[in-house]
Amino acid sequence: MSPARFIIRYPAARPIRANSPPTAAPIRAAFPDVKDVKVAQTLVLPLGNVEFYSDGTFGYRDARVGQAGRRPNSNQNILEIYPDGFTPFYTLKETDFQFTGGLRGETSGWNIDLSRTYGRNYAENGADNTLNASLGPSSPTEFKTFSSAFDQWTNNLDLTRRVELGGEAALQVSMGAEYRYESYVTKPLDVDSYRNGGYFYPTGPLAGRPAQVGAQGAIVVTPEDAADINRNIWAGYVDLALDVSPRFLVTAAGRFEHFDDSSGSVFSGKVSARYEVTDWLAFRGAFSNGFRAPSLAQQDFAQTSTSINLVGGVYIPVLTKIVKTNSAVAQALGAQALKPEKVEELQPRLHLDARVRPLALGRRLSDRSRRPHHPHRPVVGNGHSEYPDRQRLFRATSRCASSPTPSIRARGASMSSAPMRSTSAAPGACARASGSIIMIPTLRRLPPTRANSRVSA
Repeated sequence: MSPARFIIRYPAARPIRANSPPTAAPIRAAFPDVKDVKVAQTLVLPLGNVEFYSDGTFGYRDARVGQAGRRPNSNQNILEIYPDGFTPFYTLKETDFQFTGGLRGETSGWNIDLSRTYGRNYAENGADNTLNASLGPSSPTEFKTFSSAFDQWTNNLDLTRRVELGGEAALQVSMGAEYRYESYVTKPLDVDSYRNGGYFYPTGPLAGRPAQVGAQGAIVVTPEDAADINRNIWAGYVDLALDVSPRFLVTAAGRFEHFDDSSGSVFSGKVSARYEVTDWLAFRGAFSNGFRAPSLAQQDFAQTSTSINLVGGVYIPVLTKIVKTNSAVAQALGAQALKPEKVEELQPRLHLDARVRPLALGRRLSDRSRRPHHPHRPVVGNGHSEYPDRQRLFRATSRCASSPTPSIRARGASMSSAPMRSTSAAPGACARASGSIIMIPTLRRLPPTRANSRVSA
């Protein structure tokens, strides 16, 4: 067989030139090949004094993406199968759907909404154009490694009404309850994807050495890693909004949730107020706390990979595992049950509505972009012209754009702001014509980040 003829660069390595010995396989890990189908439906059907509604989505995805190339003379390859090396491809076949059905109507001044939602995500993981080198020349070249399934069933009851308090005051009252069931299951599929076949290379530079174990370019789950976990969640909330006057609004909301797993019971709430000083200027402030419970996958997903190491002159398999936090290995290493991530947030804000064409905040600016520079009359001092007739107050609606930036979350703190961008105005000197406008920085207190448990054995 003639030598392979290709030129390729590996990261931080010299290129393999044409006519060189076949010591490497090309890397074809570029954009994934994805085929998907998505369908959605919405239905509203009057039934006397009530209304039936439903919505649903369905999606199917078939994806394939190349991984790093395996060299012909590595212990991850079998020359009888891939004489020039190979590039394994990770494969995914995923089905996802959800359906909601409910009834809503009004009785005794209350708007009532009762609904149920069921959703499921099922994924089948695998690899092709690959092998399990430890099985030798008889290794399959395609595997279905494991499947995962997440199910969620949610039931909601929501009630809301408006209560007139006399004069200009009114109170909006909302309350509700929720029951949610969740389950997460992973199952290993092809035994050959993780089995150690015990193959030793008979000849060549690897003679007497064992081959690598496991399907290449794939995520492998063993029977010891399989997950089967579920939980029940009960929740209730109350939301109040008080219009003290046409210019003054106060709101308060609270939600209590109980998880029957390590997340336990959690309360979250928010209080806020908004006061309109004029038709174009308002002050708003809010304080809230929130949480995110650990997902079932975070709690119970596990994975194993096997490498072969030479220890004391003997080749032995070494397992590298991502373990469950409640497993014996994790507990022995000091792992603890995952708890909800909690956050507290304070939001003082100033809102400026530019639709009434207010004069901008800040200093007087000259419109330097619309007049030529006079060689004998220099512009002095931060853009102010010495020509008084050319000094102007910049109008917020003329040439200004505002684009709030999303929160930047970091360990221990978070800042959120809305910088003002304009080619003519000083920072903070303009407002967006559609309404919302200057956001004073928001400070959040965040807990330290927890990492998944990783161990080698």
